[in-house]
Amino acid sequence: MECRAEAGFSHFTHGVAVVKGPRGPRVGTSSETLDCEKIIYESRPGAFIDACFDGSPTSVITVDYSGLRVYRGLYRRNPVSVHEGFNPCSAVFDDYRSISIIVYGDNPFEIGIPLAAIVYTGSSFYGISGKWPVGCFL
Repeated sequence: MECRAEAGFSHFTHGVAVVKGPRGPRVGTSSETLDCEKIIYESRPGAFIDACFDGSPTSVITVDYSGLRVYRGLYRRNPVSVHEGFNPCSAVFDDYRSISIIVYGDNPFEIGIPLAAIVYTGSSFYGISGKWPVGCFL
């Protein structure tokens, strides 16, 4: 049996690993393992986002130095891309809708357009859609 770690976030209490093995891709955390058909991930220094599609609703895992969050059954489509910004992150799905997640909050919210997350200021969320800046006021 051979496994290969592809990506992850190293932390002593809430690390994440994306692993490809003989039974397919998996996402492992300190407390659970998710089997996936497709995994999309992105990282930047201090943060990591992962979308795991297992044939049913996509689950999204976000992790940074403040904690690990698992959003189960976030959206019923196949993920196309994920984007890690500064505080927020976003996931875009094959129907070209975007779910944006505020990393320091517990409730994801749907934007409805493909959006690369950039920054969350505490009351406003900013991102890029295509080449256009987009602002959402919460």
